[in-house]
Amino acid sequence: MTWILLRGLTREARHWGGFAAQLAAHIDQDAVTVLDLPGNGDFYQQPSPLSVSAMVLFARHELRTRGIMPPYKLLAMSLGGMVATSWAQRYPIEI
Repeated sequence: MTWILLRGLTREARHWGGFAAQLAAHIDQDAVTVLDLPGNGDFYQQPSPLSVSAMVLFARHELRTRGIMPPYKLLAMSLGGMVATSWAQRYPIEI
């Protein structure tokens, strides 16, 4: 199972600093992936979606594109927390 780390508004994966590596070092057989939302980080040239549900769809699609399949464990903060909550409500079998 993969841990997905999501940040908030105007934050990107690099704002996790060394936390992702520290988390990966302390969990057994779980991968850790940091994911930027559109408009931030790796996706800074993409427009930010106007809804949290659109951000959920983006995240799901991006992870599948990378070959990272559910189920996932989500760790999120701020807007990322809203995305994680919506994701868990809409697609509970994936979380």
